[in-house]
Amino acid sequence: MPNQLMPFNEEQFDRCSLWLATKLGRPVTQYDLVKFHVMTDIYHVLQYGRPVIGGALVKWKFGPVVKPAYFRLTSQANRFEQGKTVIGPLAVEAGRSNVYKFTPAQGASVDEDEFSQSEIEAMEAALQIVRLSFAKSQGFFHEPMASFVGRVWTDAEFDKPIDWNSIVDAYDAQFNTNHQHIKALLALGV
Repeated sequence: MPNQLMPFNEEQFDRCSLWLATKLGRPVTQYDLVKFHVMTDIYHVLQYGRPVIGGALVKWKFGPVVKPAYFRLTSQANRFEQGKTVIGPLAVEAGRSNVYKFTPAQGASVDEDEFSQSEIEAMEAALQIVRLSFAKSQGFFHEPMASFVGRVWTDAEFDKPIDWNSIVDAYDAQFNTNHQHIKALLALGV
């Protein structure tokens, strides 16, 4: 049961987060960033058998999450609250309640050459999910009839790693496709 294809890559998460914050054209939240990470990795795994950012997906209340990514954002928000310098390419602003807004830090810019074409394609697909309203996003990530991700989230155990084979199987069931070649790569640990 492969549940982590590669460890969480903090630098790649930061690069991808900056890409999202630049492309979206509005401040992004912790929710946007963790969902973008999850979907970027899912779409890239479905095409190429490996994630862009890495880390184990786990079932949490608001959908699948990679814990180190969430805790990285929490740490940045805490640094902001304490008046300390925020580390990374995103600036932090207070939002409502425990929601923070992340925008490109002054002088931070995206270098598209840092990404492969396949990574850009996966991020562009994930961007479409981030653009959903909160209600539609919650359906996508929680309702088994709404999406393959909702089906996997429903079947997973809370706070436990999600098996990548279940993601591939749910995708194939929803879209009537066959990704056995991806499952073979996952089994080989490639």
